[in-house]
Amino acid sequence: MLIETNVTGLSAVIIAVVSGIGGYFTAYLKKGAEIQSMSDNIKELVAQQRKLTEATESVKHDIEHQVWRKKEQELIRRQKMEEFASLCLDLPQYLSDEFAKRTTDVNAQYDRNYYKKFLLIQRLYLPRFEEEMDKLITLYEQYEKLVRSIEQNKPALLPYLQSRLPEFHEIRGRIELLSAKIVSKAGDEIENMGHV
Repeated sequence: MLIETNVTGLSAVIIAVVSGIGGYFTAYLKKGAEIQSMSDNIKELVAQQRKLTEATESVKHDIEHQVWRKKEQELIRRQKMEEFASLCLDLPQYLSDEFAKRTTDVNAQYDRNYYKKFLLIQRLYLPRFEEEMDKLITLYEQYEKLVRSIEQNKPALLPYLQSRLPEFHEIRGRIELLSAKIVSKAGDEIENMGHV
């Protein structure tokens, strides 16, 4: 019976040791699983953070690009507005010079595209000036009609030219007034661009 008790006692000790080791191993595995789970969660959070950072940088880049494009467009628009205003401001004097050349010299050299330059600028960049340009086109057509009628009577004699001058001065005066209004409006728009 003593052997049996020793075996039972030894069995109890072995069972206790095995149970202890098993409990420790189970706790170790459980803790390892928790650590692995935390590690996986951290890896997932890092990956999500990386994606979020990349997305944020992409959005930031897109916004910076849009801001840059807007500034470039405003700069181009301002330059075209200034060019447009300058062409309009010079138009009355240009027409006086052109009128003198075209009505006195059969082979006169002049810029046949002057009028088209600011018309093109207006159409491409300044749609808010369409009403003024329509008025200017009408006056310019009157000017062209007058000049063509004088050109058809070449060589024009001085008395004939003098008889047509009041008509030219009236058209030029109206163009000058309209040009001044256009330049004033362009100046206001340029000033407003600076405050945006």
